[in-house]
Formats: sequence, structure tokens, C-alpha cells
Amino acid sequence: MRYELAGSIRDPARRVAGEAIDMKDEEKTREQLIMELGELRKAEEATREYKKVVEGSQDLIAVVDTGYRYRLANDTYLRYRDTRREDVVGRSCAEVLGADVFEQTVKNHLDRCFLGETIRYEMKCTYPELGERDLLVSCFPIKGSRGIDRVVLIMRDLTQNKKFEESLRQSEMRYRGLFEAMPDGFSSVGMDKRIMKANPAYCAMLGYSLEDLHELTYEDVTPGKWHAFEEGILREQVLARGYSEVYEKEYIRRDGTIFPVEVRVHLLRDENGNAREMWGFIRDVTERKRVEDTLQESEEKFRLLFEKSVDPILLLDGDIFIECNEAAARLMSCSGKEQLIGLHPWDLSPERQPDGRLSSEKARELIDATLREGVLHFEWMHHTFNGEDLWIDVSITTIPLSGKRIMYTLWRTSPRASVRKRHCRPPTNSSQRSSSSSPMPPSSSTLRKG
Repeated sequence: MRYELAGSIRDPARRVAGEAIDMKDEEKTREQLIMELGELRKAEEATREYKKVVEGSQDLIAVVDTGYRYRLANDTYLRYRDTRREDVVGRSCAEVLGADVFEQTVKNHLDRCFLGETIRYEMKCTYPELGERDLLVSCFPIKGSRGIDRVVLIMRDLTQNKKFEESLRQSEMRYRGLFEAMPDGFSSVGMDKRIMKANPAYCAMLGYSLEDLHELTYEDVTPGKWHAFEEGILREQVLARGYSEVYEKEYIRRDGTIFPVEVRVHLLRDENGNAREMWGFIRDVTERKRVEDTLQESEEKFRLLFEKSVDPILLLDGDIFIECNEAAARLMSCSGKEQLIGLHPWDLSPERQPDGRLSSEKARELIDATLREGVLHFEWMHHTFNGEDLWIDVSITTIPLSGKRIMYTLWRTSPRASVRKRHCRPPTNSSQRSSSSSPMPPSSSTLRKG
């Protein structure tokens, strides 16, 4: 491959070669010849270095003369065009690029460069294998012995950069949309505690404009009783590990009202690892607190009614009693309600109901029917801890509780209670159940065997 170099390399080489040939005519000394041959070797080394730089470049490089013909094209240029060197070097720009591209995009820039300007511009170019690419083209004039006779074109492929920039732009737009639309408050504060950024939700939460917030620190909008607590969160969590757990505090609105918030803080550091700013994500929990207080009040009322009811009340989760009141414990002759909790209904029943069916089998059917229908009413023979069979009028209603369907069970003694039969108390030893060793009452069959 033949390379044409700048005049500073080419002209001395030719001059030295010519003078070496005419050495005898000009009666040069041996020492002069050695010196000039050394200069020639240096020029050749410079040419090789030049070739390495050009061919090793990831940029597309070409040299065009005043006739708009290619004098040089590096390997990257040829690879992009998927062509051979002989199909480019010596041919015109119009032939290689296409007449329309040359006339409409390239020629004007080359003409300006031949007049001495350094030109930079962007263009799109379509290549056989790579498709459309975005290029940054830099044009540099080169002076020869008769003035500017060539232009170096260095083309850098910006396609990936453009895609990355577009991705960043889209990401920024999405972030901006999220920032503006998110219902929770967001604020960015410097390490001096001054508020630097805030989204609309944060401004509305506090009743300040963004300009007003720029004049405040987060302590200015926080009641004094929380300052020491929050300092501890920042020291022990945010600065120590880069973020905080969610914590609760209060804010002061512009009108002076105080309201509860939930906060989580993230720390941002600079390239040297120094703390730069903190991002806070803030949620107004006023409504949640109100609901929690209402639920707590309702729960306390329910608990009071549950505990103080004269009627026995039990809660069934599936087929297990999970709670009961003292009235239920008294009806079953228990020493305390804890003896009933954790038992199945059939654990408090004779082995068989008066109709002859197994208590465990019939109880499961009734539980399934309650879960299907939501409400059920029936009579049931229970067995007390002091050994009596007792008819109970049972009403069950399913209620939602802690994400489950719990069966609210109300007992009343049945009119049949007058026919209940007293049995003897069973002996209390290690092989038989008793109220002192087990929460389960004795069964009728055990009592009859005794």
C-alpha cells in the first residue's frame, strides 16, 4: 500500500534520495552521505509509525485531493464499506459515496476545507453490513509545495454514543415523570441539612413552594422533640451504611399544624467517597394513623363486649378454638379459659352425639357448612370438665379477622339442658385425663367405664 505523507516527511526523503544519487556530481563527502542516509532512515521510520497510527485507529480515515479523489483509506474505512482498497483509492468521492451524498453533504465541506478551514459536522451514512450509522466528520487541510492540495477526513462512529444519549434522555424523562407524579414526598438535602430539591407532593405536604423550601433545613420543618432522635438515625444508620430503616417522625406545616410521617433516607457519595447529599422518601401517614386509632378503639370495644358478655363466646379458626370469654369457661366448668383454647369442638363432646354419629365427624361437617353458608344454627351435646353432658344451642357466624375467616361462636344452654346427666368424676392418675394434667375434658365413654 502506498501512503502519501505530509510535506515534512515526503520532501526531505526525496531530496535526500536525489542528492545521494547525484553525490559524485556534487562532490559530497562520505560523512555528509552518512548523515543524510540517517535522515532518510528516520523519515522511513516516521512513515512506518504513521502507518501504524492510521491503520490501528478505530476511526475511519481517508485523504482526498483537490480532484475529490481518494489518495488514502485506512482499514477501518474499508471494513465499514465492506470493500477493497483498490475499489476506493484513486476513485472519486462521487463514485464511492454516491453522487447525491457527495453533492448534497460532502462537497461543500471539502471546498471550505481546501480554502483553509478546519470543518466538523455530523452526518448519517448507510453501510452494507452495519446499516445506518451516525458519524462525526472532521476535515483538516494539508499543505503541499503548492498550497493546500489534500484534506484528511477523520470519521468517528457516534452510533453507540447516540443510543446511549437517547437512553439517558429517556431515562431522565421517566425519572422526571416519576419524580413529578409520585404520591409520596421526595426531598434532597445537603449535608448542611438544607433542602435542595423537592417534588410537588413534598411541597403540597408542607404547604411551601419549592423556592421557600430552598431557604429551609429539614430541621426547620421538624418539631424539636425529634431532632436528637433523627440525629441518631443519621449517625448510626445513614452515615454508617448508606441508608436508614423506615422510621416515624412528625412534620410542621407552614400553617403550624403538626402531622405524622414515615421516612426513609438514602445517602449519596461523590467520586471520592465523601457524603454529598441525602435523599428522603416521605409518606404522610395521617390517614393511616386515624384508621389505626379507629381500629384500635373498635378492637377495644369488641374486646370489652367479648369479655363481659354473659353469653359464652368462642372463636374458631378452622376446627380449633383460638379464643373464648370467661362465660364459656364457666359453662364448661373450667378453672380458666386457657383450658379451652387449642381444643377441637369434639374434644369438648362425648364420643358420639345422641343421634349416634361420631362427634368428630359431625362437627367437621357443620364447620364446612358454616364456611359455605356464612351462618349456621344447631343444637350440640357438649361434655363439661366436671363430667356432665350438656345440650348447647350453637350459633356460628363467619367474620373476617387478621386476613382469615374466623367463626364467631355463641353458646346458649338449650331447653334440653334439664335432661343433662351427671356422672362421677374420673380418677386422676397418669393414665387418665384430668383438669390438672390436661386441657381436655374426660369423655362420656371414659366416665362410664369408670
